[in-house]
Amino acid sequence: MAEKANRRFMKKGLITLFLLLSFGLRATADQSEGYRIELKCPQLPEKRIILYECIGGKLFSVDTLTTNKRGEVLLEGKKSLQDRFCFVKLTASLSYDLLIGKDQTMTISLSDTSRLDNTRIKGARESSLFASFKTLLSKQKEKKESLTKELSATQNKRKSESLIRKVKATDQKMLSTMNKLINENRGSFLAAFIKAIVAPSNKEPEAYFEAIDLSDERLWNTLLVPQKVNRWLKMVLENNPEGFEQQYAWLIEKAKGNKLCERYLIEQIFLSVEESPLIEMENVRYNIEEKYVDQLKEKYPFEPFVLRMEEEKERIRYCRIGQLAMPLQLYDFNDQPIQTDTIKASHTVLFFYEPDCAHCHESAPILYKEGFEEYRQRGLKVVAVCLSDLKEEWVAFVKQHNCQQWINAWDPERTSLFWEYYDISRTPAIYLLDSKGTIIAKKIEVQTLIKLLINIYSKN
Repeated sequence: MAEKANRRFMKKGLITLFLLLSFGLRATADQSEGYRIELKCPQLPEKRIILYECIGGKLFSVDTLTTNKRGEVLLEGKKSLQDRFCFVKLTASLSYDLLIGKDQTMTISLSDTSRLDNTRIKGARESSLFASFKTLLSKQKEKKESLTKELSATQNKRKSESLIRKVKATDQKMLSTMNKLINENRGSFLAAFIKAIVAPSNKEPEAYFEAIDLSDERLWNTLLVPQKVNRWLKMVLENNPEGFEQQYAWLIEKAKGNKLCERYLIEQIFLSVEESPLIEMENVRYNIEEKYVDQLKEKYPFEPFVLRMEEEKERIRYCRIGQLAMPLQLYDFNDQPIQTDTIKASHTVLFFYEPDCAHCHESAPILYKEGFEEYRQRGLKVVAVCLSDLKEEWVAFVKQHNCQQWINAWDPERTSLFWEYYDISRTPAIYLLDSKGTIIAKKIEVQTLIKLLINIYSKN
């Protein structure tokens, strides 16, 4: 009987132990997934604190809480913040950047909001080391600035040489500290990030990205690496636009093997080209869209920039700079066909407008007086395409601006598919064609068109 009870007790004990172990393992797993950040900031009692995480170089709000009367608040959640930068917004103009590695449980003590570089972190090793690194970096920066200021003020040669040696020693000390952090924490997010800081700002891509692993998605969860990539892209666009496509292809190869990093990089490249004022970048942009939009859409179908790429690709497919303008069959006031590709002119302006568009009403008389009347004798022609399907509106617009000498046309039945061949998302949509019908300027303001015409005809 006692033996039976003993077995029953042991069985019950084993079950209890198993449950305890299971709970303990589950709790440990949950803890590694979630974050727990205790923030102590006595100078900010009863203030709203916002926690942001950085993903792909962009900031997203994670949590918003209010500190107690002692300036303390606990930020915690089940979602992992591992291997990324987070930013604790303390006031409208003040935030603290936080590197989060494997350990996401920590206490942050902000004793002085005027000197965030003196912040102490307990608990998370990588976060704590990075906080200490920032403190040292700040002190070294202050020391270097003081030495540089003293150097610029002195006239004594020996003192100057001594100060220069001290400045170099300060830089070397900082570099040694960074290399030590890298060597002692190999494989960690902290080491990868510090290594990216050390990377030289060099025009040669091999040197510039020597220390940055663009296939490491952790580095994209910072502001530093996306900014470095963006600066380099702008530098190439400015100094070597002709070689830009070759250079960005080389860059994408650096991220190969990690689809997410490739996606981040393609977005950076696309945005850089999109923002470029260079006319020839339109064809580069189209090539990027043609090459990557389908594979991106397959994996990231609802990403705003992917949708924008797809939309842009369709919008400029047939009307890019350097392309022959697509022929349109339109109709005049008497319903007689007008074939745009048979018009003979030194240059042709395609002027797409809507009769109820205020900007079109402002642009039409400028185009007529300063463009058409000035250069009509030298072969300039204007094809004014009314986008309305109400004939009385069309007639009224032409009469109001006395532009009967233009080639006035419309397509009320929409048989020419003009909206597919030309980007008329904004009116007036102005295209300038050369004598062969090649698009040499597009989507420009009428004042810009007049300057182009002056430049073109002054050379002929």
